[in-house]
Amino acid sequence: MFASLTTNACKNCGCRADKKSKSEHKHENDLQSHASVDLTKSTIYWKGAKLTGSHEGTIDILSAHLHFNDKVFEGGEIIIDMNSINCTDLSGDSKKNIEGHLKHEDFFFSEEHPISKLVMGNVKKIGINTYEIEGDMTIRGITNPIKFKSIITNGKANAKLKIDRTKYGIKYKSKSFIKNIGDKMIYDEFDLDVNLIYTL
Repeated sequence: MFASLTTNACKNCGCRADKKSKSEHKHENDLQSHASVDLTKSTIYWKGAKLTGSHEGTIDILSAHLHFNDKVFEGGEIIIDMNSINCTDLSGDSKKNIEGHLKHEDFFFSEEHPISKLVMGNVKKIGINTYEIEGDMTIRGITNPIKFKSIITNGKANAKLKIDRTKYGIKYKSKSFIKNIGDKMIYDEFDLDVNLIYTL
């Protein structure tokens, strides 16, 4: 799903935003700013499905960078900790097994690729609080373009992403690559529900 995990460059002006700082970063004209994202309250929920059911859980955000111009969203990035994959619909050994498998080479191979990254570049405001965003998603060191909508208002940013895992080399039990797999099939697409809490 890289750049430094401690600082992130703003593509609009070239300044740096320190993820450890909780203060708002101002630009020279006082209209452009980097929002302070509260990582303790921000969340990413995931859900993956197979023919016979589904599983869901959470994953931690390592850093998040949001750029605004006169309170209008212009872009940013989110870096995700792939070793933090947590399954919330199972417990005990079942929970431990699925979390281990998702971190395995069959899926996200987190030992080799510990972070994923979402870069939000081209942004178009299409409603009062709604944006159409084009950017890049990097998973397992493979980058693909992504397009989605986001509602950003009153210190909250939400986006629902649908990702085709096979575009990132994750073909385990994919019907697209394995013939006659029957009811053991796992769907190619999985969902991410991203919720960021920020302060301008």
